[in-house]
Amino acid sequence: MLDTGNAGYYNPFVIALEVSGRVRCFGSNWAGACDVPASLGPAVHVAAGMAHSLAVDRRGRVWAWGWNIAGECQVPDDLPPARAVAAG
Repeated sequence: MLDTGNAGYYNPFVIALEVSGRVRCFGSNWAGACDVPASLGPAVHVAAGMAHSLAVDRRGRVWAWGWNIAGECQVPDDLPPARAVAAG
């Protein structure tokens, strides 16, 4: 699975989900969108926003990292398990 993020021409990047569940990002890391958290285990879904990235791990927990200018990376503590995420 691949998704792309792009804040105009400033931050083109790609987030990839390997078959093993490993999350990888490459491209511009201007806002930290490619700084995959070291504690993120195998994932089942990923999404790329304008300058942030999201993942769902095997337990259904949502992970978010990158530019948090409007709260995009503030995952609510009481969020129930998820299967997929979308980023805008």
